[in-house]
Amino acid sequence: MLSMWGGLARTTGAGAAALLLSSLAVSAAQAAPAAAEVDVKTSLRLEPTSVAPGRMVRLDLQTDVVTGTVPNLATTVTLPTGLTYVPPTDPKYVGYKTCTPSKDGRRVTCRPLDEPEHVYAHLAVKVDKDVAPGTSLSITAAADIGDAVDTKPEDNTATATVEARTGTDVGIAWKPQTVPVKPGETVLTELVITNHGPVEVASGEAVKLSIDTNVIHVWPTAPKSCWTDMNVLVCETPSRLAPGESHTFALHWTFPKDAGGKTFRVWTTLLNDSALDPVMDNDTTELFFKIVKLSTSTPRPTPTARPTTGGAVGTTPQQGGGQLAESGTGSLTPAAATAAALTLTGGALLVRKRVRRSR
Repeated sequence: MLSMWGGLARTTGAGAAALLLSSLAVSAAQAAPAAAEVDVKTSLRLEPTSVAPGRMVRLDLQTDVVTGTVPNLATTVTLPTGLTYVPPTDPKYVGYKTCTPSKDGRRVTCRPLDEPEHVYAHLAVKVDKDVAPGTSLSITAAADIGDAVDTKPEDNTATATVEARTGTDVGIAWKPQTVPVKPGETVLTELVITNHGPVEVASGEAVKLSIDTNVIHVWPTAPKSCWTDMNVLVCETPSRLAPGESHTFALHWTFPKDAGGKTFRVWTTLLNDSALDPVMDNDTTELFFKIVKLSTSTPRPTPTARPTTGGAVGTTPQQGGGQLAESGTGSLTPAAATAAALTLTGGALLVRKRVRRSR
């Protein structure tokens, strides 16, 4: 009996302990709050979706908390090899404060700025120059919601794809690019737009000239195919350009007198810069005018020799008249007056010599 009750006691103690542990687990589960349920939606949009290698695309990122609350919302954009994030350089730009790239540049994490449940950013992404045309590159954006549970997880991530492609190369150039000019002088400059190919015909091409008339108030005489808008001059090609074909716009410039000594620049770019243009270096250029500063000083008169007349009284051009007193020569030029003075001087010497002999 004693052994039986002892075994019963041991059995009862084990059951009580198990019951106690189970009760504690239930209490702990009831005490711990359940993970919050939210619905977060992320979208990603590229513009443009096809670009030439070496060019950039704009990536619009947006994440919103539709329902629930996410204390530390963030969205991470992951870039594949062949795409590079280009961070903004202006500290005033919103993306400068909200988005942080990883060390390898393959990931960019963006956080809310003013609204804690809203992420919005414009990212600049560059297609590397060595990417082969025809390559498709996919970008992924995923929302970070912490411990929350997304009731619709399928829309808290988004993807976008950019394709590397090339089109025709259209370029512009000034002939000449630097022009020395004097105030009041009219000079000719030629703006040349060329379709460098390789195979496509360029149509609807136009060039934009930004002219800062606040620096020097000057405006060129341009062809009829050019039109103005504020301080911008736009010149359109009258027809399509086949590969290897060019069109030249002749512009005449005349600078005012107060422009002397200044350098005048005309920033020039293609009006419709194609994202498929494989060469960016010839899409923009500048025209420089080196305006000569004219001399404003007046020439000083050349000094003339003061004539010596012996007993006669002479005048120089500075004294006025050009006459020699008691000579009867009238108005003479400086050279003639000097010659006359010398003649009279010789005569005076002869008179003195004769007087001495008579004595």
